[in-house]
Amino acid sequence: MKKIKFNFIPEKLITEKKEIKKKFPNKKEIKKNKKQKASNIDLSLLIEKINKTPKKKINYLADELNKYEIISLADNFINLPSEVINKVKKILTVKNTEFIFELLWKNYLEDYNNDDLIDLLYMILKNNKFQNKFLSFVKNIFKNKNPIENLLYYIQNHEFSFLETIEDIDIILENDLGQELAKRYFANCEKVDFKNEKNNNLLTIFNRLKQEDLYIIIENYILIFEEKELEKSIMYKIKERIGDPRDDYNNSWNMINNMAQEKAVSWFNYHKLAEFFDKINTNQEEAKKRFSYWEKHVNKMNEVRYIEKYLQLFLIFDNFVVIEFGNLGNAVYFYEKEFFNKNLAKFMNPNNAVNNNLLKETYKARNKQYKNVEKVNHHSSWQFKADRLIKKFSSGRR
Repeated sequence: MKKIKFNFIPEKLITEKKEIKKKFPNKKEIKKNKKQKASNIDLSLLIEKINKTPKKKINYLADELNKYEIISLADNFINLPSEVINKVKKILTVKNTEFIFELLWKNYLEDYNNDDLIDLLYMILKNNKFQNKFLSFVKNIFKNKNPIENLLYYIQNHEFSFLETIEDIDIILENDLGQELAKRYFANCEKVDFKNEKNNNLLTIFNRLKQEDLYIIIENYILIFEEKELEKSIMYKIKERIGDPRDDYNNSWNMINNMAQEKAVSWFNYHKLAEFFDKINTNQEEAKKRFSYWEKHVNKMNEVRYIEKYLQLFLIFDNFVVIEFGNLGNAVYFYEKEFFNKNLAKFMNPNNAVNNNLLKETYKARNKQYKNVEKVNHHSSWQFKADRLIKKFSSGRR
C-alpha cells in the first residue's frame, strides 16, 4: 500500500490545546501554582501571629489560616524559629493533606535528623489513611521514630539496585538523605551488593557523594574484593575523586585503612606495569616474559612510572629503583635509592625526559668498586640474577 505523507500542521488545534492546558492544568502544575502563591505570604508576620496565639487557642488559629499560609508553614518547616515549632506542628497535624505531607517529606530529605519533623511526620501518618501508594509506603517507614533504619532495611531487602530503589521512593543522591543512605548502605554492604549495582550506577554514586562520605565506602569496596576483581572504571573514578594513593603529598588516603591503601597502590602499579609492556611492539613474547617476572613483585613496589616517548620504565621500591627499557637489546639497571634520587630521579618527569644512554651508569655497574649500581642483561635465566639483586637491595646490603 502506498503511504501518503501530509505536510499540514494543524496550528489552530495546537493553539487550542495550549489554551485548554492553561484553563485545566494538570496535578503537577496545580501544586506548582499553590507553592508560588504561598511564596507571596509574609512568613515573618505569620510567625509573629502564631507566637502571640496561646497554646490552647492554636486549633482555632489553624481554622482561621488560609490554605496558602498552611502551605507556607509546611514548605518552610525546617527554617522556622524554635519558639513556634510546637504550635506549627499542631497546626499542620490538624490541617494536613497529601500535598502538605509531600512538602514536609521534601523538608525531611534535606534535614533527616530533625526530631521535630520526624515527630510531625509520625503523628500525621499515624492518624491518616492515605490512599496514595507512595504515602502508604512512607507510612511504613515512619511506623516508629527510626525512619533511617527502616529505609535501610527496605533497601537491603529490595530486589532492585540501591540507586533504582531510592529513585523509586522519590529520593535522589543530591539531597542529604540520599547521601546518608548511600554512605551507610555501601559502607557496610557485602560484595554481592556492589555487584548488584550496575557499573554505571556505582560510578554515579562514587561521583556524586560528598568526599567526606566517600572514604568509608572506598575502604569497604577495596577491602571486600580481591585485587584482580576491582573494576578499572571504579578505581580510576576513586583516583579522580581523592587522588593517587601513591602520591606522598596526598593526605586524602590517610582517611582510609592502611590495608586498603596498600591494595590500591598495588592495583594502580599493576595496571601501570601492564600498560608499559603492552606498548612494546618489537617483541611481544619477550615483553610478556618481563611483565610476568615483574608482576610477581608489584605488591612490593611503591610506585610504577614510565616515559612513553622513550619507553623507559621506573619501578620504585623502598630501598632501590629499577629501570627497564622497552626497546630490545637494553639491559635492566638496579640503582640504590639514594644514588637514584640524587642523579636520575629528575628524569622521571616527562618534561625532563632524556634518551636511554643518560639513564645507564654502565661504567659504575661494571666496576665492582661501585656497589650502588647493578646491571642485568636480558639473557637466559636473567630472572635469577634479578632475584638476587632484589634480595640484596631490599636488605640494604652492599
